[in-house]
Amino acid sequence: MLEDYKDVLQIDDIMDILQIGRNKAYDLIHAGEIKSLKIGRKIRVPKACMIDFLTSPLYNNSNDMFCSPVKKRKGA
Repeated sequence: MLEDYKDVLQIDDIMDILQIGRNKAYDLIHAGEIKSLKIGRKIRVPKACMIDFLTSPLYNNSNDMFCSPVKKRKGA
């Protein structure tokens, strides 16, 4: 898993792996859902932490926001 990436990932790598935008990548990191390191002003994510996130129940649970169908709002 993630063999094409270095052992320490940058935000652009996270965006590419998850196919999400920059803001969502930062949101996941700041919420603690993806563990990270802050080195100076830069945020780095060890590949092992990214794998933990990808294999966690949070990411793989069918009841999770990532996998659940979009619900219609009332009156829409």
